[in-house]
Amino acid sequence: MTDSTADRSELVPKHLARIKAPIRYAIEPWEIEAARRIRRDVFVVEQNLFEVHDRDAIDEEALLIIATCKPKVHQPSDSSSQRSRVTGTVRIHFDAEFGCWFGSRLAVLADSRGSARTASSLIRKAVATACVIGCRDFRARIQPKNLRLFQRLGWHLLGAIEHVGQPHLLMQAELERFQPSELLTAIEIQWARFLGCQRGWANTHFDEVERGVPFVSSGPSA
Repeated sequence: MTDSTADRSELVPKHLARIKAPIRYAIEPWEIEAARRIRRDVFVVEQNLFEVHDRDAIDEEALLIIATCKPKVHQPSDSSSQRSRVTGTVRIHFDAEFGCWFGSRLAVLADSRGSARTASSLIRKAVATACVIGCRDFRARIQPKNLRLFQRLGWHLLGAIEHVGQPHLLMQAELERFQPSELLTAIEIQWARFLGCQRGWANTHFDEVERGVPFVSSGPSA
C-alpha cells in the first residue's frame, strides 16, 4: 500500500489558511500518523478487532478528521508533543458498492470518552463535510454499544450486519441535522472543497452550501 494520503500534505495551496479548531481535517503528516496511532490503540490493542493494524485500501482516498486538545502543561512544539494532543479520529469516503458515503474508523482514546463530546463532534464534522463534497446518503457501520449515541445525533437504524467479523449495526444519518452552513466555518467549507476535488470527488454541491440550501437525506433504504 502506498502512502499517498501523507503525500497530499505537500499539495495544499498556500492561500488556504490552516484550521486551528479542535476538530479539524488531518493535513500534516504528524496529524495523519496520530490518527493511525489512535486507531491502532483502539481497534488493535483495546478491542482486538485486528492483529497488527486496521489500515486498508480505503485509507488511500479517505478524508481523515481528528479531534485535538491542548496539553495540560507546556510542551515544546515538536512532532511528538503535537501528536500527544490528538485524542480521536474518523474518516469519510465514498463506497461504490453501496453507492453512498460512509463514515468509518471512529476512534477516541479511552481517557477522552467521558461525555461522548469528542465522538459527537467528530461525527457532526464528518457528515457536514460529506454534504459539502456531494453526499446525499451518509451511513456508518457501528458497534451496537454506540447505538444510543448515534440515535441522539440524528441517525436511524437500517439493520444488523456483520463487519470485520463482529456484530455491527448499519446506520443512516438524517442529513437535515447536519447542515454545513451551521456546522462548518467558511474556511472549513473551502478546505472541504479542496480536499474533495483533490480526491476526485467531483460531485460537489458548493453553490448550494454558499446559498444556504438545506441538505435533505435521500431517504431510508436497505
